Amino acid sequence: STVLTIGTATDAVDLAVRLWLENDLDEETLDDEVKPRLLAFQRFEAQEEFKLVRAQTHVGSLELMYAGTFDLELAFSIAGLVLVDVKATSKLYSDYVERQAGAYTYARRETFPDAPPIKKLLGLLLKPNGHFKAEWFDVEAAEKKWIETKQEYDDMYGNEAVEEVAQGEGKVRR
Repeated sequence: STVLTIGTATDAVDLAVRLWLENDLDEETLDDEVKPRLLAFQRFEAQEEFKLVRAQTHVGSLELMYAGTFDLELAFSIAGLVLVDVKATSKLYSDYVERQAGAYTYARRETFPDAPPIKKLLGLLLKPNGHFKAEWFDVEAAEKKWIETKQEYDDMYGNEAVEEVAQGEGKVRR
């Protein structure tokens, strides 16, 4: 069992969900802020049939100079492989979640070139009242929005800004 005493509430919720899915969660260790959000996830799980494929997975794209960590990759019985972005915020910011998930799927293809493709994206808001909101997104549309956003950023700041930050952290060597 793992004791949940890390970072922000969102970090703790992400970890609690992962440990729940891996059958390694000691619910006695949960903070009062995390408990209702885990209940929300359990309610979602009771309505859907899926298996955990990956959790808290680092992905990156050298092509677009982007890296991130997605929350969950789940194999749903009907929808197939779904990338899930879990949120513990006050509301689900759909446009942001769609773009972020699009970035993850794009980078996932480059990181795991032999993996089967993601079929759908899901923004999953776990509310403090124990309920959830699920919003589904199309992969192709989300990736297109992400690429447009990334291009606008690059046009304003250039890739040099990303490279400087990465080099400063010792992550990129050119």
